[in-house]
Amino acid sequence: MIRIIQNNNIIVHGVALQIFGLGVLIIGPSGIGKSDLALELVSRGHKFIVDDQVIVKSNHDKLTLATQMDPFMHIRGIGFINVEKVYGIGCIIKESNLDMIIELTDSHTLANDPLKQECSWTTYDKLKVKTFKLNRFQGRSLVTLIELLVKYQQDVLDGYDSHQKFLNYQQKLISQ
Repeated sequence: MIRIIQNNNIIVHGVALQIFGLGVLIIGPSGIGKSDLALELVSRGHKFIVDDQVIVKSNHDKLTLATQMDPFMHIRGIGFINVEKVYGIGCIIKESNLDMIIELTDSHTLANDPLKQECSWTTYDKLKVKTFKLNRFQGRSLVTLIELLVKYQQDVLDGYDSHQKFLNYQQKLISQ
């Protein structure tokens, strides 16, 4: 769910973190496990911004993830926790650039083609953000996959796309 607020800021239902230095917005339907994943990512040393009411600010050429709330997180069956009190002030930040979006899904139609990358672009205030779809298959380590996606995106931002490099290599072998 997206709601416009003042000065072109947008509120998005999701959770915002900084993982390996990149600002990540995790979205998906209510109850899919966004907060549980965020809790596990924070316990692994990543930075927490906000749970549930993520503010996406548009500043001309970049988007920023921000909060106006105290660092509370709702964990189903447990209730609300104060992330700062549980994990310390060092795990909390008030904002970060929005570098990527991860959309959690239960869809079983993803990845029918093993060479197809499940990503697209999401546009906020005319600025595009790479969005990866990640399926919640039972037995998958979603935290490890999220960390992997962030490291992959860091490489892409630095000019190296391993997925495209592999596809190019395969195409070269086929055409020989």
